Amino acid sequence: MYRYFYRSFLLISILMAAAMSSCHSDDDVSQPVVVPDEVSRLDTGLPVVCIVTPDSADITSKTEWTDGATITIYRADGTIDYSDDNLSVRGRGNNTWGYPKKPYALKLSSKSELLGMPQHKRWVLLANWMDRTLLRNEFAFQIARNTGLAWTPRGCFVEVLLNGQHIGNYYLCEQIRVDKNRVNITDGYLMELDAYFDEANKFKSAYRGLPYMFKEPDEHTLQPEQQQYMVNYINHMEQCLYADDWLVSREYSQYLDLESFADWWFVHELAQNAEPWWPKSSYMYKDGSGKLTAGPVWDFDYHTFVPDELQFHSLDAIYYKRLFADPEFVALVKDRWAMLKPRFLAIPDKIRSDAEYIRRSEALNHQLWPIGSPHVNEDGLMTFDAAVSRMISAYEQKLSWLDKQIVGL
Repeated sequence: MYRYFYRSFLLISILMAAAMSSCHSDDDVSQPVVVPDEVSRLDTGLPVVCIVTPDSADITSKTEWTDGATITIYRADGTIDYSDDNLSVRGRGNNTWGYPKKPYALKLSSKSELLGMPQHKRWVLLANWMDRTLLRNEFAFQIARNTGLAWTPRGCFVEVLLNGQHIGNYYLCEQIRVDKNRVNITDGYLMELDAYFDEANKFKSAYRGLPYMFKEPDEHTLQPEQQQYMVNYINHMEQCLYADDWLVSREYSQYLDLESFADWWFVHELAQNAEPWWPKSSYMYKDGSGKLTAGPVWDFDYHTFVPDELQFHSLDAIYYKRLFADPEFVALVKDRWAMLKPRFLAIPDKIRSDAEYIRRSEALNHQLWPIGSPHVNEDGLMTFDAAVSRMISAYEQKLSWLDKQIVGL
């Protein structure tokens, strides 16, 4: 009975918000609505995402969508930012789906803006369960936004209520998709290099054996000739890169956007992320006749920002061992580093500000989802303040160390 009442209450709120919007179409000021007690009681200063599935069914699959759910997003001031009574939701992630706090993928009924982020249908709720700070993904994205990478996912910290139950602090984030508001390519390919090698359309490169998977075009639209084009492109690039006389003509540079590869490497080194080594969660794209471009960045919650790990984390990853044997690429890295370093130095202050912003939320989240051990980031048993300070210290240590290494290349 309670769940039925709660679902009905959300639907009434949605209708009220729609009515108010139509009555005040001459401006963008949202009107306050009656906020459910479950939302107002949270009072953490964060937006609240309320999701109700049909018959309050649990979300148990990361492959099958639960359709016909409702979603209402309340801003911190109690106004409705977005509502939809035809949401599709499912689990997501590889390792992360196996953790106690589950991450989710969202598919809206139509392209929409959420909390000021540009419109799209596809979004994710990152759980950040293994991250005592909850800030690691946002920290890495902040680094990436200060480089020349074309696009980095935007996100907002939110509270999530699922079928009336508070399930903690989540990071409502743009999913990596081809779109004018995201990976803005018009006639190209979005690829993921990932050792899981679990997409329908995939291949391993001829020389390095790297696991390329097609994210877009997806499995329903990719044509055989399109797949063969990318197979040929990657294999020819590798042939040029690993040829005996590769530095004579540097023909490989006609196939790789080297500035993006430099900037993408900075992000992973500063975050101490070894995922590209496998590789995992390593995205690249190619637009039309353009070059293979590194990015966007993704997945920084696993063993990142750890103090005293002053070493290279991705120097041998993907193509970097070969690239760093090219004096011209090294010169490019040095030039890019000199330009970007002042921006990197300013990032800890933004993270301190974010930590204050989520302070009340993380306290509730930690009560719901204690890590219970040091775990992969080695801070699971720390206080929030200690974990944040440790993470920032790790970043500043690595920034100083990396600066010396790049100067000495």
